[in-house]
Amino acid sequence: MTSSLIISSKYKQQRFVSIYKKSVDVNKSFLVFFSLFLILWFLAIVAFLWRWQIQQYSYFKAQASNIIRKSERLSTRRGSIYTADGTVVALDKLTGRVYLSAIYKNDYDRMLKTLPDFLNYLVKKNVLTKDKASKILLEVQNKQSVSYLEITDAVPDFMFDDIKSFIKKHDVIGVFFQEYYKRVYPLNEHMASILGFVSQTRDSAKGLYGVEGYFWNDIRGREGKVIKNATKQGEIIMNGGHQLQQASEGKNIELTINLKIQEKVERLLAEGVNKYKAQAGAVIVMNPKTGEIIAMASYPTYNPNKYWQVKNYDVFQNKAVSYVYEYGSVQKPITIATALETKKIKKNFKCNDTGVLKVLDKKIYNWEYKHYGLLDLMHILRYSDNVCSGTIALKLTPEIFYRYLTSLGLGTEVNIGIAEEETGVLKDPSKWNKVDLAVAGFGQMVTATPLQVISAHSTIANNGVRMRPMLIKRVFDNKTSIDYHPVALGRIYSTDTASFVRKIMYEATQTVGYLGYLGREYKIAGKTGTAQIPKKNGPGYEEDQVNSTFVAFAPYDNPKMIMLVVLIKPQKNKLAAFCAVPLWRTIFNNIKDDLMLKPSY
Repeated sequence: MTSSLIISSKYKQQRFVSIYKKSVDVNKSFLVFFSLFLILWFLAIVAFLWRWQIQQYSYFKAQASNIIRKSERLSTRRGSIYTADGTVVALDKLTGRVYLSAIYKNDYDRMLKTLPDFLNYLVKKNVLTKDKASKILLEVQNKQSVSYLEITDAVPDFMFDDIKSFIKKHDVIGVFFQEYYKRVYPLNEHMASILGFVSQTRDSAKGLYGVEGYFWNDIRGREGKVIKNATKQGEIIMNGGHQLQQASEGKNIELTINLKIQEKVERLLAEGVNKYKAQAGAVIVMNPKTGEIIAMASYPTYNPNKYWQVKNYDVFQNKAVSYVYEYGSVQKPITIATALETKKIKKNFKCNDTGVLKVLDKKIYNWEYKHYGLLDLMHILRYSDNVCSGTIALKLTPEIFYRYLTSLGLGTEVNIGIAEEETGVLKDPSKWNKVDLAVAGFGQMVTATPLQVISAHSTIANNGVRMRPMLIKRVFDNKTSIDYHPVALGRIYSTDTASFVRKIMYEATQTVGYLGYLGREYKIAGKTGTAQIPKKNGPGYEEDQVNSTFVAFAPYDNPKMIMLVVLIKPQKNKLAAFCAVPLWRTIFNNIKDDLMLKPSY
């Protein structure tokens, strides 16, 4: 029994060892097989990658290049511009552009078959003339393909559906219709120097000059986009997904301009420039109590609807804010007011004009070398005396005079809301000598724009308080509104000083008598300036060339309006008294009722 048990145990052990060996063999086989599988799978991947990236690289590159990201623009309406009475003077109008595009020969051949009927249709609808249709057809027939050829860019919105239906119904090939907003200026030339224009191409637009240029980022809004996957031929891949960027409309601008007065001022300025054979001219009408600009004109002008027809780009400049010049004797009331305010002279000041003022190595004379003897302040203005004005200026220091001139806005930026605004030049007082100080007293050496000059005089008209010149009344859209209100920039002169200077300006104006009955009836106070023009290259002044300015306000004891007229290089009746003043008088006579001014009697 014992031996049999031992044998049985040995058998079991041998059997267990045999089973274990078989199990180990199976596992080894599995591991070998699995390892071989992994190696083969890896080699297969490498083979496919090698095939795709090496052997078939050119093929897949060509396929990939046929898939592009196509961006479709979603046009948005830009903001409109309004005058104070709500008249729209600049707006976006929905219009359509029709163009041809057929790059491939098959498309080009098919387009030639359908194009004549389509062009005839546009002629019947008065979208094209027969001559233009013939020229387009001839131009296309002389080509082998057309990448882009515009047929018209001014299809009215009421014809959109008809044109689209015709294209679809007659299976017109190679003709495309695109809706977009076109900038329109309903008044044509009127207000062009204030508005500027929008330069628009097929793919872009930008506001230039005027309000359009200054407020372009507000006016333009944000154009929307839809970005889609498309084939290189332009076919949208339907399951390619897309990205959407919403469009938002631009902001509207409301101006302080009175359109009725503006149109009269523009017409009369044009007549005046032509009458006196001036190179150009500008007029500004302002409320001195609020700083609001009622009218602003610059001539020559242009039609912003056809801005591309302008050959001399200088026409785009608004002379009222961009023309920098030595403004001459209109400085004299400012010199007197500054000397009175700083107590360098008294109201009863008198000056003995001997005909010449010697300063350092220079001699200062009056116009035509005249001399007037003993003069009070009113007569200094009446005779526009350079010798006495220079004498008064020399009682100031450069630092004092400079401080008052800059406080009045001369030589400093106004930021009225017009893109091309200039600042003028007023050099640092530390660099002034006595000659500079003396000639600054009658408007030489200092340069400014007409806007700056009228702003300075409006300070005297407004009891010594300078108001910020104001052209923009409101910037708004459907959600928000930014309202602009009159802003006092500070008291420059006391009420007593301003009142006295206004009075002597009135008396001097009436004594000269160039305003006639209007001056007395409406109590007009003003000052002329016939200023020489500095040479562009080198010292000295141009021979026989002047700028003529007249700035005046009414009524002098409680001014409700102030107007500046400047004629640039007039060739006829050059003195301001004989060209700028008559033009000022004509304009005033035409707008006084619109301004609700009443005679003093």
